[in-house]
Amino acid sequence: MDNNKLEKYLNYAQDPDLATFDELEAINSHMESLDSALGGVDTGKLEYLKGDKGDKGDKGDPGQDGQNGRDGVNGLDGKDGVNGVDGKDGKDGVDGKDGKDGQDGKSVDPKEVDKKIEEIRGMVVANAMPVTTSFYNGLRAKNLNIIGATASQSGDTVNLTITGSGTGTVTSVASADGSVTVTNGTTTPDLAVVKAPKLSTARTIAGVSFDGTGNITIASTDLSDTSSITLNASTQTLTNKRVTQRVLALSANSATPAINTDSYDVVHITSQTAAITSFTTNLTGTPVDGDKLRISVTGTGAVGLTFGTSFEAGAVALPTTTVSTTRLDMMFFWNTETSKWRCMSYG
Repeated sequence: MDNNKLEKYLNYAQDPDLATFDELEAINSHMESLDSALGGVDTGKLEYLKGDKGDKGDKGDPGQDGQNGRDGVNGLDGKDGVNGVDGKDGKDGVDGKDGKDGQDGKSVDPKEVDKKIEEIRGMVVANAMPVTTSFYNGLRAKNLNIIGATASQSGDTVNLTITGSGTGTVTSVASADGSVTVTNGTTTPDLAVVKAPKLSTARTIAGVSFDGTGNITIASTDLSDTSSITLNASTQTLTNKRVTQRVLALSANSATPAINTDSYDVVHITSQTAAITSFTTNLTGTPVDGDKLRISVTGTGAVGLTFGTSFEAGAVALPTTTVSTTRLDMMFFWNTETSKWRCMSYG
């Protein structure tokens, strides 16, 4: 420190009112530095200059309201955001491990296959089911059902489970409900004999007990609605019933046509070229009083007619020929007195 400054500091020390507290602190600090420079000579400190801390001053009067501030300047537009960084490519997946090699297939001896088929044949025959080529083709199916046995397939093996016991050929099959179903995939075999089961509780049919083991006979008089049936052994009156005539058509061009009056009421002979030499020769039947017989003949031309001993003239004489190709119709009644067919008309 130069002398001028030192002098100034000393003046401050003599008259503290001439210096501020901070300035007096600076003087003390300078005195300590000067002591050190002078080789330890004590220049003295101004500790006495520090007075007690004064009381806190009264709060000043509020200042005047400041002027309104000017409108702020509009802010600058913000800069565009920076583009995001592209994401990194994903890593390639790890290749899967190679699968294990499959096992070698088993070889099948054709002789062993034939042997197994023969064994199945024996089992099927023992259960009354015929075996055909299509049946063996059906063995490709997963399941095989056989009468008296069940079969299941596992891989190359077909297992048969036979129920019951005994040997021989089955000639009849009985079941609880009277029905038997056989399924083998491709064929449905027929059973030669199926025995009807006996009913656990017999049933009554038209007053007759029936248990299913045998036939029963039912009289018509036992039926509940006898008024609606026609009885052969009773006298009944048919009302509004039409009786359909039994018709025989002949085109054999026979000289002695075969006619059974028990089976036919009307006979039509067509395409006749040969003359009819006798209606009696092949005439059969046992007519009764009231029976009627109508015969028509159509020829390819005029055909001669001979009736024989079973026919007779009646209201008209027996015709002897047809006319050209025109059909000739003749009506006969059975005459019980002469046992002949009487000609009543023709045309």
